[in-house]
Amino acid sequence: MKKEKLQKAKDYAFNLLSYRDRSKYEIRERLKKKDYDDRIIEEVISKLVDLDYLDDRRFARKWVKERINRKPRGRYMLKYELKKKGIDNKIIANILNEMVNDQVEMDITERLAEKWLLKNHSKKDRNVKLKRYLHNKGITDYIINKYIHEK
Repeated sequence: MKKEKLQKAKDYAFNLLSYRDRSKYEIRERLKKKDYDDRIIEEVISKLVDLDYLDDRRFARKWVKERINRKPRGRYMLKYELKKKGIDNKIIANILNEMVNDQVEMDITERLAEKWLLKNHSKKDRNVKLKRYLHNKGITDYIINKYIHEK
């Protein structure tokens, strides 16, 4: 019976990973929702780590890369999203320092601002609204102010 449950839990986890990389936390939470007990969950996670199917550092790197390229977000929003995915603070700090320097964040800001400006033609309060929009996308105040000052 235990072997059967363990195999079902592994199969479920493999299925989740077939769609996209996931963090240990995400797998743990999804298995909990399926009412697997903690011993089985930890055994599955341990096996997935041993097989190199689960790696929070790799997951965070892919997540940030995807966000930069397809759904741009600033440093603060990336940190928030990774935290929600259960990634350790040290890993988040290392990945963000490695992948999101000021120039990358400025490029993201320019892309987001251009997109926003295409849809918002009103001159009234433009900078205030643009700052709020960029802030909501997780762009740091330093980069927002630098961008506004340069434009």
